[in-house]
Amino acid sequence: MNEASARRPALLALGLMSLIWSLNWIVMKRAMLYIGPFDFSALRTAAGTTLLFALLWWRGESLAPPPWRDSILIGVAQTGAFQLLVQLSLVEGGAGKMALLAYTMPFWVIAFAWMLLGERPGPRQWACFGLAAAGLVLVMEPWREIGSLHSCLLALAGGGCWGLATVLTKRLFQRAAITPLRLTAWQALFGTIVVVIGALSIPERAQRGAAWALGVCRRRSALAVQLPT
Repeated sequence: MNEASARRPALLALGLMSLIWSLNWIVMKRAMLYIGPFDFSALRTAAGTTLLFALLWWRGESLAPPPWRDSILIGVAQTGAFQLLVQLSLVEGGAGKMALLAYTMPFWVIAFAWMLLGERPGPRQWACFGLAAAGLVLVMEPWREIGSLHSCLLALAGGGCWGLATVLTKRLFQRAAITPLRLTAWQALFGTIVVVIGALSIPERAQRGAAWALGVCRRRSALAVQLPT
């Protein structure tokens, strides 16, 4: 098998993942019609964490926690803050624009890698950074109002948390021998705890559920009026 043939499945998987990931933003935006951002984030992270630990057990890998401090920091930044911030941004912001702002993660990675890992960008990286930033501005079209400034800042902050978690993850891999799945499961657990605490502290499901039910009743009443008797 030549190199091109060997890379083909990986490229197909990458394309499929990109498609699923992009559709996921539309689903998250639609979910805001029926449930609050904190409740929805809590349900998502809890389900994902359960699946990760089940997969960890099925593969026979160690269930022992990785180094606590770094794992908690990664979980709070990645699964906790990132998920909550992007979900909150979708309450008022458009799915496409919020996704672009959250995916400024590579820009944040460059900054955090410089500060935490000492990986100073070279001239070529700076040139690519500027070119990518210009392209991002053209795609985002900030002169067109799609979502409030508040939503945009939330999405940007989410991208920053994602970038920080990425750099912290690399630093942990350099310090300890740990499998990616084991770290992913534990950091997801720590982040889920943060999200669940937020959901329990900020009641929103009843309010949004009532609004959704009221909207359904109104639509049915309007339909009943329009139908001939």
